[in-house]
Amino acid sequence: MARFLKKTRIFIIIFWLLAAVVAVFALPNVSQLVQNKGQITVPRSANVSEGRRLQKKLNPGEAVSSDIIAVYNSGANKKLTKRQISEIRSAVRKVSQNRAKYHITAITSLLDGKSVRQQLTSKDQTTMLVQISVKSNQNQISQRSAKIQRALKADHLRLNMTGSSLVNHDFASATQDGVKKTEVIAIVFILIILVLVFKTPIIPVISLLTVGISFLTSFSLVTNLVQSYNFPFSNFTQVFMVVVLFGIGTDYNILFYTRFKRELGLNPGQNANEIAVKTLFSAGKTILFSGSSVLIGFSTLALAKFSLYQATSAVAISVLILLLVLITLTPALMSLFGHGLYWPSKNFDGEGGSKIWHGLTSAAVKHSVVTALATIVIALPLAMMFSNRLNFNDLWEVPNQYESKRGINLIQKHFPAGFSSPMTLIISGDKQLDNNQQLYALDMLQNRLKDDKDVSTVMGVTRPLGDRINQLYVNNQLKTLNSGISQAGSGVSTINNGLKNASDQLGRQQTNTNGVQRLIDGTGQLSSGANQLQTALNTLQSRLASGAAGADQLNGALATLSDSTDQLKGGVDQILGRLNQLDPNSIPTSAQIRGQIQSMQSSLAASLTPDKIGDIVTQTIQQGVASGQISPADVPVLSKTLPTVLQAILSQITAQLNSSMETILDSQSNNLAQLDSLKRQLNDLKSNLTRVDNGLGAMQSGIAQMRTGAGQLSSGMQQGASGAGEIAARTSDLTNGLAQIQSGQQQMKTALDGLASRSRELKNGLDRASNGLNQVGQGLNQGQSYVKGLVGNSSSEWLNVPDSVLHSKTFKRSLDQYMSPNRKTTQLTVILKLNPFSHPAIGVANHIKQVATRSLNQSGLDHAKIGITGTSMQNFDLQQISTSDFLRTAIIMLIGITLVMILITHSTLYAVTIVASLAGTYFVSLGIGEKISQILLGRNMLSWNVPFFSFIMLIALGVDYAIFVMMAFNEERGTTVERLVSASNRLGKVVMSAVVILGGTFAAMIPSGILTLIQVPIVVITGLLILAFVTIPMFIPAVITISDWMLRRKFASMKRFERESK
Repeated sequence: MARFLKKTRIFIIIFWLLAAVVAVFALPNVSQLVQNKGQITVPRSANVSEGRRLQKKLNPGEAVSSDIIAVYNSGANKKLTKRQISEIRSAVRKVSQNRAKYHITAITSLLDGKSVRQQLTSKDQTTMLVQISVKSNQNQISQRSAKIQRALKADHLRLNMTGSSLVNHDFASATQDGVKKTEVIAIVFILIILVLVFKTPIIPVISLLTVGISFLTSFSLVTNLVQSYNFPFSNFTQVFMVVVLFGIGTDYNILFYTRFKRELGLNPGQNANEIAVKTLFSAGKTILFSGSSVLIGFSTLALAKFSLYQATSAVAISVLILLLVLITLTPALMSLFGHGLYWPSKNFDGEGGSKIWHGLTSAAVKHSVVTALATIVIALPLAMMFSNRLNFNDLWEVPNQYESKRGINLIQKHFPAGFSSPMTLIISGDKQLDNNQQLYALDMLQNRLKDDKDVSTVMGVTRPLGDRINQLYVNNQLKTLNSGISQAGSGVSTINNGLKNASDQLGRQQTNTNGVQRLIDGTGQLSSGANQLQTALNTLQSRLASGAAGADQLNGALATLSDSTDQLKGGVDQILGRLNQLDPNSIPTSAQIRGQIQSMQSSLAASLTPDKIGDIVTQTIQQGVASGQISPADVPVLSKTLPTVLQAILSQITAQLNSSMETILDSQSNNLAQLDSLKRQLNDLKSNLTRVDNGLGAMQSGIAQMRTGAGQLSSGMQQGASGAGEIAARTSDLTNGLAQIQSGQQQMKTALDGLASRSRELKNGLDRASNGLNQVGQGLNQGQSYVKGLVGNSSSEWLNVPDSVLHSKTFKRSLDQYMSPNRKTTQLTVILKLNPFSHPAIGVANHIKQVATRSLNQSGLDHAKIGITGTSMQNFDLQQISTSDFLRTAIIMLIGITLVMILITHSTLYAVTIVASLAGTYFVSLGIGEKISQILLGRNMLSWNVPFFSFIMLIALGVDYAIFVMMAFNEERGTTVERLVSASNRLGKVVMSAVVILGGTFAAMIPSGILTLIQVPIVVITGLLILAFVTIPMFIPAVITISDWMLRRKFASMKRFERESK
């Protein structure tokens, strides 16, 4: 073996040097790789992953875009001036007009109207935002953002570009800068420590050379696997490869070169080749066992589901390359340089034991029970100091000098904190969402989300700017309905008045038949007077003819004639007076009656239009929804069916009423015709009686002349007799005419009596219709009162988009903005009052998800998929995934390491004791580390990935030191206590040196400025100190001593029992 090593050592050295050179040339662009593939991703089952998949349905076919926020600030806590606003407007217009040049897919700014401008301007008027979506991946975002920033620059204004994408980019850049600082500091620190330990410059250089070759080779291999095969990778992969390789690599080199120096001192006559081989088989065995445990620990991380944890498995590749380098290159270098490795030292007697560890272990095994109990009692309170509350605020990770951090700080100072990173809730299903039922469900969801005290604004299709559009809500529409009901009530009142007028006229017609009877009686009196007049004229004619009367008798006869004429004229005047009272024009014609009925039918039809019926149906459904008797899901069906059914019923009622009226009109058609005839006869009678009255007046004048001319009567007696005969003949005609008139009057009365009977039936029908309309009016009044009660009631605060609005161009813009082209996917933008990066925002994100799920399950969207994107929801997913995956990975890792320890110690009890001690050290380190972070950094929580990184480092690296001691323990001879003390004394300096080097390597991460890379070293260094001074030299020996004593006692009892049995 020694000969083989001598022959091949040059080739081994050249091989690894060439491997390092090739690795350097094959190394891809690490910064670009970190930007493109180093971002944390969550599993497909996570809310954010589902949200991103659903988000693609909103704008299918569009390239991946990133959101940027341009933050304009006056810079002096003064309001933006008109000139500054004008400069912003000019710059934004220039960029907006050249969207293709700047790869912009969407831009929202003050150019989009007054409402948008108010929303994008802070309340103190000092800051204004411009929201921009840019087609880019993570690697392009910085360059394209810078290009847009140059175009948006305005004089005398501060402009910061920010957004989640830029924050992530700056975080990756800050991490890369931190890694570079860590590498330099770690190399310098390791050189100093190794020089102090070995008191030579040769070993430090050779040690760094072997570790450096391991790092370059493994890092090049990992990055090429990432580039070509998407091997898991993160921002932290490189930094942990550095600290682990330089840490344990140096530890292993210390063990190698310490053992080599010891062997050189023990075997002064042997050559370097033989001693190198001997060292390889002794120390190399320990290193292989130790390295295998680290390798297994990091390899188990490949079984994780979380990308960040998977990415840490790359360290396993580094450890594997390191072990290969150590068991090949290190022996070759030992063989080549030999004693020269320790120049200028000439002392090869080896180092003395560790007095500190010797003392600690001796005390522990001597007072094992006290040591174990005291350690547990002290450790428990320290471990319980850990709050188990983790910080997910990525802004804490980004130093303040980065522009994206400054922009976020400005937004959170002048706007609701959530404005810097809103959440987007995406809902997608197989139903069209652009209808009233689904819009109502979406609006109710917006209401419930807005009710959360930590939510500032919810924007969606029904509230594009976050505020309600009052015209789209039932409460506002009820006011219009109330006005319509009032108008309907007025219409019903008008119809009712018309029916009452028609009924009253028919009632007056009944009264007029009584007047006709008086007219017949007066005509009878007139006929009797005419008969008396005819008798008197006949007597006069007889007397004149016989010449038997004298002048006195003639005067007497004329006096009697005059009285009779006066009586006859009085009768005629009475008839004319009563005819004047019975005005024929006051009797309605059949056409007038029909016209009134038809007017009533038209008014009734006008009051029962489909629109007014629809209004009544709407308020009835609202009442049912408010009282819980009608489900919102049934509203669309009822809205479609009820108006049709109600229209059919009212149409049937109207048809029956019209039919009844037509039947009455048909049955009274003859009587109505007679009524028209009677009206004509009354007019003729009035005309004839007027002529009779005029004749009687002339007769009176003639009789007066006869009386005054009585003296002349004797001379003209013959003429008088002739005139009296003519008057008597005319009087007979008058008597016959009056008889005919009285007969006609009797017929008219009979006809009017029949008409009165029919009119009573018509009047009763009209009265019933009037009563029905009174009930309709009362119902309308009740409906109006109910509607007035609903106005302003919370139960009427729900959405109802009229069809005219739903299909308008204005509403289409909102649909296009918040819905997919097929209208089956929509989004809501939720802006929190809280900092979206903060821990409380995680709980709000979870609450929003629960509210959305519960709300949609209660609507017609219960089968829709829900996805949420945004920083707060991503942090919620990270919390759930990291916690569950950490526990699973930790269990696998502990089981693997336990198996390795069982193989080394040949004892399950020892293996479990060591692994449990390491786990206890981890929890104590977390408690102390959180307290140190709170005191020194002002952060009362550890970053969310600190527990994981600290665990794998402390367990995987801490088991290294335990293996060092247990391997030495196996080599020692004597009792368990003696072997423990001797192993601790021999390995104490090696382990303490390794702890110092590893602690210093982790401390090199602190100047990076990244919070995670500061807190992880705090916890790990705390754990290393506990391991170096408590766990390994005291607690583990004490527990092993107790367990050994118990086993020996049990064994002695069994022996005694066997002897007694014999």
